[in-house]
Amino acid sequence: MKNWVFREKILPLLVVILGGLLSIILVYAAYFAVYMTIEGLFYEDVTQTPTDTIRFYTSLGLCLIWVLISRIRMPDMAKAALGVGPLTMLMVVIFFRIYPTPGWAVLSTTGVGLVAALFVFMYKKQWFYYLVPILALLISTWYSWPRPY
Repeated sequence: MKNWVFREKILPLLVVILGGLLSIILVYAAYFAVYMTIEGLFYEDVTQTPTDTIRFYTSLGLCLIWVLISRIRMPDMAKAALGVGPLTMLMVVIFFRIYPTPGWAVLSTTGVGLVAALFVFMYKKQWFYYLVPILALLISTWYSWPRPY
């Protein structure tokens, strides 16, 4: 009985949370690589680099890559963990677009999380897929929230 509880309840939770954090690190490393490449190739003055545009298109590209990865044969826990990074970056992009009004930004990113949860429900995925929008919302809000100077 104890082995079943660990395998069915605790292990998916650990894999999605820890794998999701690793996924976020990989996503931001990919964004940094794209940003630095574009900045190095096209812009001499770093203040002219269109950071928001690069972040937006990188997040869309990474979400598309995740959709393609989710179609291949691999454990569902790994697919869920890999989904945390792209969804977090997409939520950060949305938050930064509405940055002057943090309340609306949280509401918008919550809406994205609800849409993601709706897709999980519609496709009848396992319970740990619901952790993906929850983790993404918590981490993106923490990362994006305005800080006093």
